[in-house]
Amino acid sequence: MDNGHLGSNSAAHRHSTYRSNSTHTTSSSEVDILRICTCGRELLVRTSWTSTNPGRRFRGCPGNAGKYCRTFQWVDPPMCRRSKEIIPGLLNRLNQYENAIKRANETVALERRRRRRFVVLLLLCIFCWATTLFLAIHI
Repeated sequence: MDNGHLGSNSAAHRHSTYRSNSTHTTSSSEVDILRICTCGRELLVRTSWTSTNPGRRFRGCPGNAGKYCRTFQWVDPPMCRRSKEIIPGLLNRLNQYENAIKRANETVALERRRRRRFVVLLLLCIFCWATTLFLAIHI
């Protein structure tokens, strides 16, 4: 199987693999549905996130230690031209929003760490001042 069919950055990719348990026909003519790959493993249904086949499902080898056989079969029919034009742009926009949220969360976490350090230093200063004041009164 060609790894070029899988994207890795999109939100949809997180939920793109599942076991194939249902039957499927692609047109009026019956197509043999592959269930087991040539290496003997059960095929997984995955989702392509390439610009030429965005969101299109296919069956492929689950692989073993990064090695895949060439067993491959489309589950969904080819996408129309308009879908191929629109979906990649939507996915790019979604990825941009996710990256912006990630950066904002990192900024918030950094500010929280800075605020905690400031509070610790402030408490330390108050403690030192109180200790100095106590010693000055009692000496």
